[in-house]
Order: sequence, then structure tokens, then C-alpha cells
Amino acid sequence: MFKSRAIALVSFCANLLFYAGTALPIQAETPPPLPVPDTAEVKLGESAATKFAELQGMSPVQGQQQKDMEAYLQKIGEKLAAHATRKMPWKFHLDPDPRFKSAVALPGGQVFVGGGILSLIDREDELAIVLGHEIAHIDLGQVNGRIAEEMKKRNLTLEQIDQIPPEDWGTNYGREKEVACDQEGMRLAVAAGYSPYGAVRILDVFQYFFSQDEEAKAKYLPAIVDRISAAKEMIKRENWESLTKMTPIDYPQ
Repeated sequence: MFKSRAIALVSFCANLLFYAGTALPIQAETPPPLPVPDTAEVKLGESAATKFAELQGMSPVQGQQQKDMEAYLQKIGEKLAAHATRKMPWKFHLDPDPRFKSAVALPGGQVFVGGGILSLIDREDELAIVLGHEIAHIDLGQVNGRIAEEMKKRNLTLEQIDQIPPEDWGTNYGREKEVACDQEGMRLAVAAGYSPYGAVRILDVFQYFFSQDEEAKAKYLPAIVDRISAAKEMIKRENWESLTKMTPIDYPQ
């Protein structure tokens, strides 16, 4: 469960890229129709974004630097989303809290990125991997499916889905679905002109951090090592070995 203003480094491990196991194929079969109509998901996303920002304690008043950073996230996010299957009004938000070392996908194309994870990135390709992973949660229908699950659990109608608690969007989707988003995020990044080695690079950063802490080393490091291996295997399988050139991060000043 996401805790407001107390998101630690381990949340990234639980929520984004670090799921051990055999890499899944990129090309999946055509998915069945989603249980919740796009219009309802988009409408929910608008209200969920406001509630999630409040949950995180984000100020409703943005300074120019935050606006510029969100514009940068939006530019890169749209490059990736152009290759997604679902056409959503994609919106990329910045939570500047340095303790938020993760990113979260909300319904209807809403994505929140923490200032903490941005501080660990020095290549635009890494950022593309992070955003691509969150886009995939939405594009693959995982967020839509969670809406349906919450509706059933809470006995909600489509008109009542804004009653779903905002913290529900910050919980992980399980190993198989998270790995699928890992793989799809790499595919979107490559399609947008980025290097798939961005995934390896950011995983290497977290491998280093977790290796410095004995508890994290035992609990998370094996999964990170497996994810690095899986990313490298995917690069080889897709004949992406030559796509090594990366773009330096260009955060607004």
C-alpha cells in the first residue's frame, strides 16, 4: 500500500521493474475487450489524479521549475505513448518529493513520477524506460482491470467508481504483470528512438544501492540481478545489441 509522503527506495523495487523470472515475449496476442469503457476510465483518471496529488501532500500551486519539469516529462511521455495501442489523453505529473523514488500509473493515461527517481537518472533513455513501464500498465489494460476488480469488491457502479481510494493505484500488480510492463516499456522506448540499455543502466543503479544495505541485499538484490539478466536477454532476443547510444538527460534549469 502506498504511504503518503513516505515512499522509500524499496517501493520502486516493489512497483516498477524488479520482478525476477523468465522474460515474457513482447508480442502478445490481441487482448480481449476491456471491462471498463475508455470514457469511464478517462473520467476516473481526472478525479483520481487530483486525489492522488492530495494523498501525496502535493501543493496545488506549482512553481515555474515544476511546470518546466512536467513539460519535459510530457514531451518524452508523448514520444513513447505514440507507440502505445490505446489512445489516451496522456498526462505526466511530477511529485517533487525526493523520497518518492518511483512512478505510478493511474487510470485514463495519468502518470505520476517522483522527484526521488529523477535524481537517480542521468540518461533520457532511463527516463523513457520508467515512463514506458507506467504507460504499459495502462496500455495493457492492467489499470482498467483493477478498476473492474475494485468495482466488484466494493459493489460500485460505473457512476460510483470515483469512490475507489487513490492509494489503490500505488500497489503492484504481481510478478507476471509487472514483468510484462518491464518488457513493454523497453519496446516503447526502442520504438521512440531510445536505447534498451537504459533499462540495464537504471537497474545497475539500484543494484548498487541495495548492495550497500544488508537487509535490502538479502531481500531485493537477487531480484534485481535477475531483472538485469532478463533485460539483457531481451536485448539479445530482439537483436537490439547495436542500440547502445544514449541521450544525456536534459532537465530544465
